[in-house]
Amino acid sequence: MNSYLGILILPLFAYFLAMVSPGQNFVIVVHTTMNRSLNLGVACALGVATGSFLYATFSIFGYGLLVSFYPDILLYLQILGSAYIIYIGYKIAVSKPHDLDESRSEQKFEINTYFKAYARGLMTNLSNPKSIVFFTSIFGAYIPEHSGLTVFFLLIALVLLMSVLWHSSLALFFSSNSVLMMYQAKINLINLLIGILLILIGFSVIINVAIT
Repeated sequence: MNSYLGILILPLFAYFLAMVSPGQNFVIVVHTTMNRSLNLGVACALGVATGSFLYATFSIFGYGLLVSFYPDILLYLQILGSAYIIYIGYKIAVSKPHDLDESRSEQKFEINTYFKAYARGLMTNLSNPKSIVFFTSIFGAYIPEHSGLTVFFLLIALVLLMSVLWHSSLALFFSSNSVLMMYQAKINLINLLIGILLILIGFSVIINVAIT
């Protein structure tokens, strides 16, 4: 079990940092919660988590198949994946707060059932082209080539669990307007810290590739 933890801890930590940074998934869950209800916000969060589960599944097994046909591609995936993680770390660090009022004006249909809220979260996540690139980058850069199915299934299950817990917690946390106001006051500092951590993770992999 300890060997599994050694393999999983870095990709899961990178995923956690990317997941908690404010983005369109964050905005859609908070928006649904604040403008509809806590229950619909949780349904939306489950939709987002389903999207992450699908992306993780397709990415990790697609990556494994690619490496089985082209073993030398692992090095290039590690370098490109780390470069992308450094890039998104930079983008997060310098990003500006999302305006929830703007997303409120972009609402295309009424979210008044659990199914609609779930579908909204799922489609919001799946419609983000950066998601598949990010998942592929993480798994390509941080999962050893011969990890085995146990590691793959553990990783997918933990990604799903983390996404459910985090986005459901967002719905609960932001069911209060006063909490949202306090969060917005610290958003720049939060983005900066998360971005720096992602940059450091990306450089750590590049350095490890260079010395091995």
